[in-house]
Amino acid sequence: MFPGPFGQLRHGRLRLAVDFYIPYRFFKLTSGAARNRNTTYFAADAVTGALDLIEFKQAPSEQEMSCFETERFAEVGIDDEEAIRQVRERLMRLIFMKGFFKLSQVEMEIELVASLHIPYWVGVYERRGVAHLEVINALQGRFEGAKIREILAKWVHP
Repeated sequence: MFPGPFGQLRHGRLRLAVDFYIPYRFFKLTSGAARNRNTTYFAADAVTGALDLIEFKQAPSEQEMSCFETERFAEVGIDDEEAIRQVRERLMRLIFMKGFFKLSQVEMEIELVASLHIPYWVGVYERRGVAHLEVINALQGRFEGAKIREILAKWVHP
């Protein structure tokens, strides 16, 4: 998943690639008027609550999850109540951006349905004696930015 020649030009030589896990809470959002209810699932990080929400079509099933031991994971930093408050606030902001007039029609129920860790791949590059990190969300296959690297830095140097 880490780019070969392009990554080497940009960051240097890939020295290490490891998996890293960030705790997330999965929420079920039920919204809309009584006769037109919509259900969506969102995952919010449980470290800072600052990472982008990840939308899912359904909650993860037992078959889609695995359990194993590792030392490469970030610690939970916010409790359930704070996580629900942050998710509600962020979803209201999204609704507001779609149109203020819709705010009066929104009924929203947020329910915590699961807590688990989402895997990320971390590539450590070395160029002229300096290390650079690239992080890929292993579920979505997309590169992540500074917020994830900040969580990793705090894990490496608490």
